[in-house]
Amino acid sequence: MLTWPLRARRLVTLASIAAASVALSSCGSAGPQSAGGSAVTFVANGGNLQDAQEAAWLKPYAKQTGVSVVQDVGSTDYAKIKAMVDSGHVTWDLLDVAGDFGADAKTQALLQPLDCAVIACAGGDKYRVPLHTWAAVLAFNDKSLEGTPKSWKDFFDIKTFPGKRVVWKEPVGTGLLEGALLADGVAPEDLYPIDVDRALAKLKTIKDSIIWSASPTETIESLSSGEASMGLTFASQVYAAAQNGSPLHVVWDDYGLGGDYLVVLKDAPNPEQAMKLAAYITSVEHNADLSKIYPVAPATTGAAPDPKAPTYGYLPAGKGGKSYRFDDAFNAKQYEAVSHQFVEWLQK
Repeated sequence: MLTWPLRARRLVTLASIAAASVALSSCGSAGPQSAGGSAVTFVANGGNLQDAQEAAWLKPYAKQTGVSVVQDVGSTDYAKIKAMVDSGHVTWDLLDVAGDFGADAKTQALLQPLDCAVIACAGGDKYRVPLHTWAAVLAFNDKSLEGTPKSWKDFFDIKTFPGKRVVWKEPVGTGLLEGALLADGVAPEDLYPIDVDRALAKLKTIKDSIIWSASPTETIESLSSGEASMGLTFASQVYAAAQNGSPLHVVWDDYGLGGDYLVVLKDAPNPEQAMKLAAYITSVEHNADLSKIYPVAPATTGAAPDPKAPTYGYLPAGKGGKSYRFDDAFNAKQYEAVSHQFVEWLQK
């Protein structure tokens, strides 16, 4: 695992369903070099999500403006981003990054400030603009579980709801520690700063019943097969599994809300075009277009998802119940320390 600045892998765009790298017809290893010209490079993490981003935003934008949008994958490879900026040979313009990136001074040094005259900058964040919102949820297989769980307390109630639990072996930014604390009586608004000792103590009570998966994909496979009756996963993955006939359901309570962001790299070759593309994607008019075909919610205030879209039931929007927002700044600062403590706990 890469340790700079946080993690070599994030949440598969915090919820990408397929493999993190696919052969996109417009991908290239280097971006367009005509600074200020009619081209821009968009970089995400591949998979079904980037396919959906291409259909919802990139192709319509290129058609409307005549700007060539070249795609690449690898926006989760933060070491590569740092090496690119440090070397002065930046080939990427606009990146879809996880919530931890750009949340601290160390990563902000790799970015250039957004042009808020072009982009509707949100919340005073001058280095990144919210792209979409995803949900980390408790999910269950109704064929391998008797009864209907309602919250994280039920996840830890092996007696009432027997069966294995499956979670991704990643403690930060996934909802694992947060879910344990919620089950232990902590209110959503009091989750941060995370009491790691308390969370691990709660997890210890069901440690023998946990299946530790190596990826979100393995998590959903264990749930779908019935190997595990409940699991911590992402609403977008439950949607994909349900589309394939898996008897999985989401518990819309005690769920975690996270977000992806758009950033422009320092010394990007086409910063003006990057700002314009970011403005288009995050506009009230277009930000919800992705939600119609991929189950993440729009992040732009005023951009409303379509309730008639097949994805709507899996969007973290208007679901009621209790939820919390992942604390990006805490996760960025504490990732290495918490991960180290978690690994030591696993080995006990």
